[in-house]
Amino acid sequence: MAITSDDAAQPALHGREATSGSEAIRTLSDAARPWYKRFIPKSLRTQATLLIVVPVLILQVITTWLFYDRHYETVTKRLAQAVAGEVAALVEIMERRPPEADNWEIFDWARRRLEIYPRLEPGGTIGQPPDFFFRNVVQEKLELALSRRLEYPFTVDTRERDELSVVQVQLPEGVLHVQVRHKRLFSSNTYFFIAWMLVSAGALVLIAQFIMSRQVRTLRRFARVADRFGKGQDVADFKPVGPTEVKQVARAFLRMRERIARQVQQRTTLLAGVSHDLRTPLTRMRLELELMGSSPETDALKSDVAQMQRMIEGYLAFARGEGSEDSTECDVAELLREVVRNARNEKVQLSLPTKGSFELVVRRGALSRCLSNLIDNAARHGQHVEVSAVSYRKGIEIMIDDDGPGLPAELREDAFKPFVSFRRQETNGAAARDDAEAATAQEEVVGLGLSIARDIAISHGGQLELLDSPLGGLRARLWLPS
Repeated sequence: MAITSDDAAQPALHGREATSGSEAIRTLSDAARPWYKRFIPKSLRTQATLLIVVPVLILQVITTWLFYDRHYETVTKRLAQAVAGEVAALVEIMERRPPEADNWEIFDWARRRLEIYPRLEPGGTIGQPPDFFFRNVVQEKLELALSRRLEYPFTVDTRERDELSVVQVQLPEGVLHVQVRHKRLFSSNTYFFIAWMLVSAGALVLIAQFIMSRQVRTLRRFARVADRFGKGQDVADFKPVGPTEVKQVARAFLRMRERIARQVQQRTTLLAGVSHDLRTPLTRMRLELELMGSSPETDALKSDVAQMQRMIEGYLAFARGEGSEDSTECDVAELLREVVRNARNEKVQLSLPTKGSFELVVRRGALSRCLSNLIDNAARHGQHVEVSAVSYRKGIEIMIDDDGPGLPAELREDAFKPFVSFRRQETNGAAARDDAEAATAQEEVVGLGLSIARDIAISHGGQLELLDSPLGGLRARLWLPS
């Protein structure tokens, strides 16, 4: 037996980080999903929030578009036509005034009655119209309305300058500058309407998030409790809370937990009782066979009794493996060292890295029995056994490798069945050298060790599988999630 601590001692992971069976299944299912479903959020809270918010947002977008198309453009068009009519009326009044009349009275009347602010630039020209990177709706509607009412060239500038828009009309005597307030060309209610839509959408998202967070919090708590129960931990403090449907599921879970616990307890008690009762008559049979002396018949009976004794011990070990041990915080690295020391086998070598956390909440006795079964099984079939462990963020991976004859891939799942028996072929080298022909020896393998080990691994939410070992034999890979 050797125990070492080495950072470089890493088990072969076939080029990838160890993952549990459920994660591998989830990866395969994600790859098989249609491409568009990969963009759908996986969180229930996000999906429910989108279910509430997206239809409302679509409705708001449609409503805003209809408002913009029907109301905003129509109102802007009417306002632009009114201003264009006033400018055209001012130009016509100036054309019909007597030559000796002063423009000041006309401009003063326009300021007081029409709320436009004209001035005349004698002899001026309007030049080129301003170049706009973006022509807004007000600009377009005002230009269209003026083109229908004026016979003179004109330019329109609706850029904000002291909240005034400027219309320049080229008259024979000069340029007529007409300033109009922005509020006369468009309605400010549009901005309030859009702002209200955005604020209401944001408030709806926040309210939906708050409500769904409370619902999802209950489901997450229920999921944690179910995971703890699956790992054999105590969940006595769980009480059904939340919506009616969630309470119904929680109550069904509690009833299922009680039924499972009762069935496991009954099976364990029955198995332990029957196994214990059978030990007494078997002991008497062994004593009687010893008194009968040695003969081929008694030797065969002794072998059968010994086999029955091993089976009963296996039953008792299986019953102990399903006991009611409580889960506690455990240093798995220290537990591995203890199991290797208790094995008292010089062929077993333990290699542990000095980095990483090996703290897990487990049933220490059950996990110790699982590791002991795996190490004993490897030592029984191999001349050299290597035990290693690696700590990951999601759990701990333990590898037990041997250099034995191994096991065909098609028989590895059968090895986990209780009291499975099959025969393994081994080549007899001496017979091959003497007879130049390979002879085979058959070994019957019967037991509960691997079955108990896998049950303990699954009860901790983990996984136990048999793989090819780099040493040439069999590898037992034990995965324990955090």
